[in-house]
This record gives sequence, structure tokens and C-alpha cells, in this order.
Amino acid sequence: MNNNKTSKQAIAAFEWHNKAITNSDYHEILSLLNNDVGKPHIAPSNFHKLFMMITFSKKYNSANISEKIIRLNSAFILVTEHNKKQLVRIVLPHNIQNSSDISIYNPIAIACLGAKEGNQVCFQYKDTLQKLHIEKSIVYPVIIPADLTDLLEIPYAN
Repeated sequence: MNNNKTSKQAIAAFEWHNKAITNSDYHEILSLLNNDVGKPHIAPSNFHKLFMMITFSKKYNSANISEKIIRLNSAFILVTEHNKKQLVRIVLPHNIQNSSDISIYNPIAIACLGAKEGNQVCFQYKDTLQKLHIEKSIVYPVIIPADLTDLLEIPYAN
């Protein structure tokens, strides 16, 4: 059993080195972690995993990172092993607005942050290794207004 735990830790550490985050996400998450040290509502294991992930991942300027990389506030479609799909958006705990938003402290968020579209991610849930597939990253969701009148009245400047 100890060997199994050690191999899972080695796999997790390897995955951290294969992830990429923006410098701004790194600093925002680090600030959150500094504010939340020792708070009882944060699971220490999730806190530690998130810290390790941001520490060992590759850091990029926002302009130099692929749009397919999952970042803070990225929306994406996750698919379970049973082919169930769910729209998800990773946010800071105080920015949760709807049912598709998950806290950065959620094990799914920790597994997905820094991964990219097409990747399979794994996380531990109730002593079982869960696998999810990131089907599609929706970096810039298109908002279509119900009425185009407002858009048509925007002054055009050369």
C-alpha cells in the first residue's frame, strides 16, 4: 500500500511539471493561499496540492500561453469515464456565481488547472482514482445579445 501511495505522489509531481499557468494566475492563487493558510474550511491536502501545482508548473505571460490551456476563469467541457459532459469554470472561492463554477480548491479544479484541451486528468475521490477528459476549452465565450439595437448604436470611429 505504501508503494501505491508513493507511485501516486510521483505521478502527481510529474504532472505538475507538465502544466502551464499564467504569471497573473500564479500571483493571484499565491495571494489566495497566503490569505487562507490555516483556515479550517480548506482541506490541507488540497491546499498543499494547489501550492505544489502552481510552484512547479511552467509560468507564461498571458499573451504567450495557448488558448487551450485551462486557466482561472476558463470555461471548459469535462467528460467523465461514463461519457457524461459538464461545463465547468475554475474560479477563486469568492467568485463562484453559478452551478458550473468550481472553487480553485476543488480537487477537479486542481487537476484541470494548467492542463490543456484534449488532456486526461486524474484526481483522488473517496480512495478511488477518478479520470476526466478535457474535451473543449472555451476561453472566450461568445455572448450574443438578444437585441442587436445596442450594438448598432455604438459609434464607429476610423
